[in-house]
Amino acid sequence: MLHKLRIPRTNDLAIRFSPFDDETKVAPELNRMLYHTPYRVLLMAFEQCVSRFSPETVNRLLTVPNVAFQFHFSALEDPIVCKLLHEMVRKNKTVFFGTGINSLGKACYYEFDHYVSLAKNEFSDYERDVLFFPKQFPTKRTRSIR
Repeated sequence: MLHKLRIPRTNDLAIRFSPFDDETKVAPELNRMLYHTPYRVLLMAFEQCVSRFSPETVNRLLTVPNVAFQFHFSALEDPIVCKLLHEMVRKNKTVFFGTGINSLGKACYYEFDHYVSLAKNEFSDYERDVLFFPKQFPTKRTRSIR
């Protein structure tokens, strides 16, 4: 059943933990999904994990092999997330940025130029290249089951 939840035409499984999850209650699920799934995990909205979970849990998540981390562009406004992103670049972690519509009115206007400006002020040219233009995150193609 889990194979039906993969991102189409990839071996990637997108997972988003709610920022309201109690860390102790999600620990067994984290373990099962991150260490025992046959699929590559893409942790969505990781900035919410950073703000909600303990630093120890975040550090543990950063050590899980074969995981990519997705952040919302607005996370660039958070100094704690920016510090973590600097560390992730040094540790060669795969990072993706994306947007989300989490409230009414957000779909009409998106301040992308604002986030580009924040990134230019916070990160070096090299870091921006690594963060915004990932060179490799190979996906294993799988045959679809029809």
